[in-house]
Amino acid sequence: MAVSTSGVLFGKNITKISSMTHVLALSKDNKLYGWGPNSAYQLYDDSSATKLLPIEISPPILANKTIIDIQSGPLGSAVLTSDGIAYYFGSNKLGTAGSGLTEYSTTYVTLSSLTNVAKLAAGYDHCVALTLDGKLYTWGAIFGLGLGGMIL
Repeated sequence: MAVSTSGVLFGKNITKISSMTHVLALSKDNKLYGWGPNSAYQLYDDSSATKLLPIEISPPILANKTIIDIQSGPLGSAVLTSDGIAYYFGSNKLGTAGSGLTEYSTTYVTLSSLTNVAKLAAGYDHCVALTLDGKLYTWGAIFGLGLGGMIL
């Protein structure tokens, strides 16, 4: 099998990766990439078509931000920046984006009411955040283990 020496990831030093149904990769130079299913626009792309090859994900809201964590859920992507702010993109059918709405978000949603986030996780239809002061927040699906909008 031939190894590709072209494409957006060629020569990149990947420091983080997250995968569920789609893949997110973060490079050492703070660039975000994704590939796979995009039916819920979880790859920040105008087309809902599956991306067979990696694409750069560069929403304007993340310009000049340092990404410290990435999480891919089945139909959404979550990003945490060094200023403790979390962002979400993709399916929001059960409130997964934490915006109070339940439609797909075609732009990143800033979880502005949630600050000082230290860790972020994306589940099937929910997200979880741990803040620097040890508080655990959940939002999204209330069934299963998502727990809906709770502070634990």
